[in-house]
Amino acid sequence: MNNLIKKGVVVAVVFLFIGVSCIPTGITSKVAPIDDIQNEPQDFFFGLKGNIMFDFDLEHFLEPIKPVGGAYFFPFNVSYKVSGMFADIITRWFRGRASMTIELSIKEVPEWASITVSHDMVHCYIGTDWETCHEQSYIRITLDERAPAFELSYYKIVGASICIKGPFGFFTWIHGSEGEEEFPFVPDYLPIISITPETNLIEIPPGQIGELNISIENLGNGLTLVKSEIIEIPSPDWWVYIQPETVLDVGEEKEAPLFIMPPENFTGFEHIKISFTPCYYYNPELQGDPRIEFITVKFH
Repeated sequence: MNNLIKKGVVVAVVFLFIGVSCIPTGITSKVAPIDDIQNEPQDFFFGLKGNIMFDFDLEHFLEPIKPVGGAYFFPFNVSYKVSGMFADIITRWFRGRASMTIELSIKEVPEWASITVSHDMVHCYIGTDWETCHEQSYIRITLDERAPAFELSYYKIVGASICIKGPFGFFTWIHGSEGEEEFPFVPDYLPIISITPETNLIEIPPGQIGELNISIENLGNGLTLVKSEIIEIPSPDWWVYIQPETVLDVGEEKEAPLFIMPPENFTGFEHIKISFTPCYYYNPELQGDPRIEFITVKFH
């Protein structure tokens, strides 16, 4: 009887190693939807498959990010689970003994953005249910002035799990895997304009109309409506006019003529105060700080 038991054990061990020798190594796989994971073909015996999932608040990630406004942080979670034949049995051995290491990286970042992840390496419990990694991870985003206003943009975050070998490294228990997710983000409107009068000092005889061109350039990141307003004149008997609105595309420059007619009794020096306010063309309530220009009128 003892001999039969010993022979049975030997045969079982032989079949075990035959099965182990059939396990493919070096396999990676991208994350699949939760409902589809159970339907995928599984590796034989110890060749378990790792699955990586990302979870984030979409509404938070779609909050507009101000270009050249400092860094913005967005939290997200990484989860991990194991699937495959005998997964329930094998993962019990890891509980309390080991965790899965997942390396995080960012890819496909627009050239006008800088995007990093707070933890480039996180750790999760190993089990057959989704386990959230111990570390709370954050996406850090900064944008420069070229980021297009309110244009939905994307980058990818990739998680790669390590491969776990069995005793003495002879065979693979859990294959390394890879999961990726597209994360959205939206640049905010950046209202920046440049105002350049051809001169800040103009000589105009009394009762005559003088003309002075003022160059307006859109240095922001979206279609901009510039509101021009005369906010101070020497007295009510002065006539001063500038076109109230100028529409500029990104990087575009236009000239707005300023017309001035002093009264008949004018002599000496007087000042005119003008404001230029940049607004987002599609929503004028989004506006920047006004630019103030002073024009001096003289006549001797």
